[in-house]
Amino acid sequence: MSAQSGITASPQLLAKFHQFLEQDAKCFVIKIDDTLTQITPFEIISGIASHLTHEDFETLQSLLQHSGIENEPAYIILQNDNSAADKSYTFVSYVPDYATVRLKMIYASTKSTLLKELSASIKLTSSIFITDFDELSLANWKTIVKHERSETPLSEQEQSLQKIKNDELSYLISNKPQKLADVSSGSSSGVLSFQLTPEAQQEIAGTSAVGSLINLGITSNETVKVTSVATVAGHSDLLSEINFPEQPQYSLYHYAQDRYAFIYSCPSGSKVKLRMLYASNKLGLINTLKGPTFGLNVDKEVEVGDISELEVSEFELSEQKSDANSNRLKFNKPKGPRRK
Repeated sequence: MSAQSGITASPQLLAKFHQFLEQDAKCFVIKIDDTLTQITPFEIISGIASHLTHEDFETLQSLLQHSGIENEPAYIILQNDNSAADKSYTFVSYVPDYATVRLKMIYASTKSTLLKELSASIKLTSSIFITDFDELSLANWKTIVKHERSETPLSEQEQSLQKIKNDELSYLISNKPQKLADVSSGSSSGVLSFQLTPEAQQEIAGTSAVGSLINLGITSNETVKVTSVATVAGHSDLLSEINFPEQPQYSLYHYAQDRYAFIYSCPSGSKVKLRMLYASNKLGLINTLKGPTFGLNVDKEVEVGDISELEVSEFELSEQKSDANSNRLKFNKPKGPRRK
C-alpha cells in the first residue's frame, strides 16, 4: 500500500477538472500549491484537432518553460487519440530528474489521492512516468501508445531505462509520509529517519581505540545496522576494510586520537532508490554521532563514489596536524590575587 501525504484536491481543482471535460480539451496540467497543502489546477490546453498534435505538445512545453516550472514535478492528464463517445485518458506523472528529492517524494505520495478523486469521472486507461522534459513530445507519445497496443516487447535499452524509472518511483511511493519532513532540497535536513540497532549503538559507543572502523548499512526493516567492524593497522589498509562494491555504505573511522571521520561511499552501480535513501539520511546520522548520545568529534566528512576514489593520505595529513597541535608548549594562565 502506498504512503499518503495528506494533501487533498482543492475545490478549484474539481471545478476546473469538470471544465476540462466539458470543453473536450486535450491536456490538463495539475500542480500542488506552494504551501504543499492542496492539489490545484494549473492550466487547460484545449487543442484544435480531435487528437493530440505536435502543436499541443509544443504548447505544453512552452507553458512549463514560460512558467519556470519545467524542472518541477506536475501531474498531466492527456486525452487519448480516439473519437469515440466514451473518451479515455492517460495520467502522466512528470517528475523531472532535476526536481528536488522532497518534491519528488511529495508528488509520489499524493498521486494515489488525486487518482481516486478523478477516476470516478473519467476513464483512465494507463498511467505513465516521465522524467525528461524532452519526453513531453508527440513522437514519444506515439511510441508509448504503440508499445501499449503492441505485444512486441521493449528493447533491452528501453527495459533498462524503464526499470530505473520504476525503481525510483517505487522508492518514492513506498516511503513513509513522516519522512517527508526529513528531506530538503536534495539532502537531509539533519534528522535521522531510522533507528540505530542496539548492536550499532553498542559498537559506536565503544569505539575508543584509534584505528577502529565501523561499517554501517540501512536495512530493509528501516534500521541502521553494523555490517562489519575492523581495526585498521594503518590508513593504507582502509580501502580493503570498507570495500563493499554493490551498494552505498557509511563508515565511521577513528583515524586519530579523539578524532573521527565519516565516510559515505556510493558505488556507481548502486540502485537509484538506495542512492536516495543513503544520501537523504547521511547528515542525520552524522548529527546523531556528534550529538549528546555519543558525543563523537566527527571533524572529517568524506564522500566518494567507488571506494577506490578514497584518498587515504588526507587522514595522514590531518593526523600530523593534530599531533603538531598537541605537542605545542602550553602555558598556565596566571592565577589572580588571593582573596583576603
